[in-house]
Amino acid sequence: MKRFVLAVLAILLPVTSAFAYDGAMVSLWSNSAVSVPNSYYSASYTKLVFPDVNYDTDGFWDASSNQFVIPNDIPAGTYGIISCHVRWQPTGGLRVQVLVSKYDASAGVQLHSNYPESAPDNRLFTGGTTTDHTSTTHPVLLEAGDAYSCQMWQQGSSQSSPALSVLQAGMSLQVLR
Repeated sequence: MKRFVLAVLAILLPVTSAFAYDGAMVSLWSNSAVSVPNSYYSASYTKLVFPDVNYDTDGFWDASSNQFVIPNDIPAGTYGIISCHVRWQPTGGLRVQVLVSKYDASAGVQLHSNYPESAPDNRLFTGGTTTDHTSTTHPVLLEAGDAYSCQMWQQGSSQSSPALSVLQAGMSLQVLR
């Protein structure tokens, strides 16, 4: 009886030979370190530049603007999750923030953490250790023309605090279908 049930399940449950996904992933390695200046008086954001495209299934990555741009032919009602991961050099700053910034094409405005799906990583930096920060959005409606970038700022303990360097970073867009 057990073999019969397993045989029936094998017929009824289709098996796929490949995992299908849509999205893109870009990266930056230590030989391309980016300096993030001290924003002692204000939160001045620095957009991270990603020189390496690991994969891009539908032409989401726009290398000239260093951001994911949602194409015009995206099906209505498509959602996605955008993630940005940053590893900082081991020197001290007081507070750092990494976030997925959104350019809302319909409104013509740049939104840092003031959109509902945003989840910035904003915390104290531990000096003397390599520190990792990740910001991942909640599922967000992908609309034509909208753009997403990885942005960050750091606020040192004084006006003379040095800039921090990003050692490694990655950014990904996972389309949920």
